[in-house]
Amino acid sequence: MRKVTGNISKVIAAIDSLKGQELKISINRGRNKIENYCGAIEETYPSVFIFNVKTSDKKFDSITKLSCSYQDVLCGYIKFAR
Repeated sequence: MRKVTGNISKVIAAIDSLKGQELKISINRGRNKIENYCGAIEETYPSVFIFNVKTSDKKFDSITKLSCSYQDVLCGYIKFAR
């Protein structure tokens, strides 16, 4: 069951203000599967935002992209840290 803790327009405004800053996000995929990523928010769209994940490998540095919805942030599946 999802828990709704706020207003979606406030979540969109807050994420738009974090655009371009270095962030750490924690994504709850369910069944105790929590994934942590470092990176920055690249773009914001009406229902999703794009998060650039910076991964460092010994051989090369690569950047991958994640598409995340504002609903997941509102429900608590995605959490931000600086």
